[in-house]
Amino acid sequence: MVGEKVFPFSAGDVCFIPPGEMHKAASRPETRSRWSYLFLDPARLLVHVWPKEEPALDLRGFYAQSFRNVVGAVAQPEICWLVGEIVSELRRMESGFRSSVRGLAWALMVRLGRLAPVVGEQDPKAHRAAIIRIAPALQQLSTQYSRPLDIGALCGLCGVSPTHLRRLFRRAVGRSPLEYLVQLRLQMAAALLRSTDYGILRISMEVGYTTLSSFNRHFKRHFGMPPRDWRRKGQASRR
Repeated sequence: MVGEKVFPFSAGDVCFIPPGEMHKAASRPETRSRWSYLFLDPARLLVHVWPKEEPALDLRGFYAQSFRNVVGAVAQPEICWLVGEIVSELRRMESGFRSSVRGLAWALMVRLGRLAPVVGEQDPKAHRAAIIRIAPALQQLSTQYSRPLDIGALCGLCGVSPTHLRRLFRRAVGRSPLEYLVQLRLQMAAALLRSTDYGILRISMEVGYTTLSSFNRHFKRHFGMPPRDWRRKGQASRR
């Protein structure tokens, strides 16, 4: 989960998290995962080889709702290879590894920039400050999205009034707390439809819906098709 976006992941995938973005990952109970982590500041790493006005250094597109933070090894093998090579260079630390990592990071940012949407003018500092301020609320919602929304509890976690909380949510994620929760539930449901064989009724209950009809209506409104068709479409695309 990145913000309110939810993605299934599998071995070989790479996940990109921009600074300050709320994120959380969990494996299914019967599986084990091993991750490698890279903390990359491209502006500092590439300051000697990249002009400051280089478009690939603009990270605003990585916060967009349409940006897919999880990159699959099948769909984007070059990007996953670049990340794997950076990890290998940093583990081996052979002669010239710093220059190699800079070159690989340069290519990686260019490739990622092609995937990120072009966004309008916005204040990245204000956006990051709002994300940090509501981080406790985002963390709470990430683990309790199936429960009814409790604005008072979220305000208490962030130390702000309900009006200010809604203002911060608009600034940080572009929607109200309730809209964020609904989006989160539907994204989680979509991931479960694609990555499990759970029945639709079970999925609707796990993400917080009390009736199947309400879940089906909201899901179709958001994704343009019923949950069953969404699952079939995902299964067909993997064949």
